Amino acid sequence: MTDLARKVVHEANNPLGIIKNYLKILSSRLDEENPAQSEIRVIGEEIDRITRILKELSHFAKTRSFKRATLDLNALLTDIVKIVGQALPKTSDIRIHTDLAPALPQIQSNRDALKQVYLNLVKNAVEAMKGRGNIFIESAYVPEAPDSSGKIPDAVARGHVKITVRDDGPGIPPEIETRLFEPYLSTKGTGHSGIGLSVVYNTIKELGGTVTCSSNPGKGAVFTIVLPVHST
Repeated sequence: MTDLARKVVHEANNPLGIIKNYLKILSSRLDEENPAQSEIRVIGEEIDRITRILKELSHFAKTRSFKRATLDLNALLTDIVKIVGQALPKTSDIRIHTDLAPALPQIQSNRDALKQVYLNLVKNAVEAMKGRGNIFIESAYVPEAPDSSGKIPDAVARGHVKITVRDDGPGIPPEIETRLFEPYLSTKGTGHSGIGLSVVYNTIKELGGTVTCSSNPGKGAVFTIVLPVHST
């Protein structure tokens, strides 16, 4: 994204903030029972949604150099499950299941960046299932392939970790799945944010990993992220 586009994203937030403030003033001048309160609430929610889209777009536009440190991925995933679980409405019938490899090696990566990635994927899954369904989060260690002598390299120094986030929601239409990580693709109706997923893709790429998606309409979606144990 050009500097001009980044400036547009920044400047757009100013009038949105002003509109939101005036909505609050207008709401305060009306009785709580006034029918217009519900319309004001909807407008406010849509402004919040636009703000979130602009924030994701801004993150996508930035060229970042992530600082890496030793990271326990299982602990991070456990924290994310707790955060999302606490945020679910009481009326929700969504269950989050984990199957985390007990011997998963620590990796060299960026905690904040990965936290945003996995929160994005899990929240997308929650939105896709519309209040009912299951999310499965799994971690696994993928050792380096044996060399020509058949010897497997040092498991701590080599290999990858694989994290999958799977849901049993409606899935992603084939025509969208093939272009899912494009930055401006609209995925309205699938529960998977186009801009958010392009941020996921670029973040994982910058961290030396890969992210892929597979889906069957009506049977959910599976996002698989593979990261090196040690950055190179």
